[in-house]
Amino acid sequence: LQDEITRKLITAMEVKLTFGEQARLWEGAGTTSIKAYDKLMRGWDYYYRYNRQDSAEARKFVREALKIDKEYSFAYVLLGFILLYDIFAGSRDVIHDARELNKCAYKAIELNDSFDLAHALLGYVYLLERQHDKSIVQMNRAVALNPNGADAHAHLAFSLNLSGKPEKAIDLMKRAFRLNPIPPPDYFAILANAYRMIGQYLKAIEACKKAISKSPEYVSPYITMAASYSLLEQYEKAHETVTEILRINPNLSIDNVTLTNRFKQKADLDNLLDALRRAGLPERSWSIP
Repeated sequence: LQDEITRKLITAMEVKLTFGEQARLWEGAGTTSIKAYDKLMRGWDYYYRYNRQDSAEARKFVREALKIDKEYSFAYVLLGFILLYDIFAGSRDVIHDARELNKCAYKAIELNDSFDLAHALLGYVYLLERQHDKSIVQMNRAVALNPNGADAHAHLAFSLNLSGKPEKAIDLMKRAFRLNPIPPPDYFAILANAYRMIGQYLKAIEACKKAISKSPEYVSPYITMAASYSLLEQYEKAHETVTEILRINPNLSIDNVTLTNRFKQKADLDNLLDALRRAGLPERSWSIP
């Protein structure tokens, strides 16, 4: 009886903190431990700040949640997304992070196969492996499980961008913005990348600036913005943007962008890399799997 009361209390708290019916759909991925839930929420708060220092704090809190409740599906999902952020931000231990990301995705699905974000996380695992069709299957599964979930739509849009379908990604992001009127910065970053891919560079830059205004240390929109300025032949602004990228992460390079932008079509990757080279992003070779 006590566990049931605790579960209902946590679910009620989640409903207050989350838009629409999202929290109720995530209920089965939750915990009966108030302490584990508190650790997860602290980790969530740090994660959404999108900078490397706070990402380390987010990892700490989520790992503490998993020590309390080893069956906490949502905690595995959040840890996976934290690892994914670190990989995209230029992790210096990318091989280890990618392996742990893989384990988190499969464990989350094992614990709750109906959890939309667990399938979205597995979709990213497939993206990093360049298995784009499998990624889209998982992202579509996330949307099917949660048709009103803004995050599920955004993750599918991300996968479609890398699969060479930016027009569809833009449509999905417009829906995601409608579903979540207070969007996190990555929504704008995903939209910006889609606009860059279809040649609407000014719209891409505008979306990048909105992402940066929400999270000034979030490196992804700076990358898209530098490329967009370069493609507009506004090289001074492109170089200034690269300076900001290297201030945030001095180790970020063309090699790192290649690693994290697993485009299906080589031409899409070449377009991005050539623009970043002209913007002044260093090559800096290191091993890429």
